Amino acid sequence: EDGSGGEMDMATSQSLMARIAASDIDILAGDKFILDMFGADGGFLEMREILTEEQMEKYADNLYTAVDEETGEEYVCGLKLPESNLLTAGGYYGTEVWMAIPVTANEEHIQLAKEVFIYLLGE
Repeated sequence: EDGSGGEMDMATSQSLMARIAASDIDILAGDKFILDMFGADGGFLEMREILTEEQMEKYADNLYTAVDEETGEEYVCGLKLPESNLLTAGGYYGTEVWMAIPVTANEEHIQLAKEVFIYLLGE
């Protein structure tokens, strides 16, 4: 973040893209613009692969839907954490923290990433 309302500078953006492409990142947490940036590329797992149907309903107002530019299909790929969560309580983020799991996440780590996701939801 460069201090201009959540926009990422070019070097940080390129570094993040490279780390995601290299399967170095198993879970992303940050400002909504990260979902905007990678969601259109089909860059995240569908939330139905992470959450139960009950959780999807419970958090329906906090789900992020993107349109995959390649397929034209909408998919739910991110979630805004409840305001009282460990990341905001710890001072890591402001009041809004969005999370997603990149499709390039290390296959061996996806189950653990899902568990962290659920843990941060307070489930």
